[in-house]
Amino acid sequence: MALVPLTEKTLMMILPWRNAPEVRQSMFHQNIISEAEHQAWFLRLQQNDHARWFVHEKAGVYDGVVYFTDINWQDRSTLWGFYLAPEAARGSGTQLGLDGLDMAFGTLQLETVYAKVLTDNEKSIRFHLKLGFEPLVLQEAADIVQTPETQSYHAFSLNKQCWQQQRQNILDKIGLTIKNNNETFK
Repeated sequence: MALVPLTEKTLMMILPWRNAPEVRQSMFHQNIISEAEHQAWFLRLQQNDHARWFVHEKAGVYDGVVYFTDINWQDRSTLWGFYLAPEAARGSGTQLGLDGLDMAFGTLQLETVYAKVLTDNEKSIRFHLKLGFEPLVLQEAADIVQTPETQSYHAFSLNKQCWQQQRQNILDKIGLTIKNNNETFK
């Protein structure tokens, strides 16, 4: 189980996932993305030092995407997001979340991960709470997650210390023993 950087080779593979109705309905930008738009976005992404995109791979099969945007290297914080391939196996989301947060707090050496979730996305709200994220009060959310979107959303945060405690709880609950792919995570 690993996160591998998004490349030109995997770029077109993730476009149908992102355009799938069950994924789009959970996104702030719900329009269908064309190949040209997708490729133009990827070119911009390669010049952006404040974003990192990864494809999740398990047993040789790609099954999801996790990304970090608005990375503030000085404050060591980021906004994260993710989505699964529509055909991903049940339980893949938990593994993607574990690997994504290990990447954030390990390899990227961040201290805080923020999330924003559409109000009607109850599944993602429960998922963030399961991972140990804490809801932000309205003013904190406005200060941290500034967006032009008009959709209603919940904002969450998770710091490295809380993740270190919650990670083992999740592993114990799902009965997994996972060798951390991220040698720098402690």
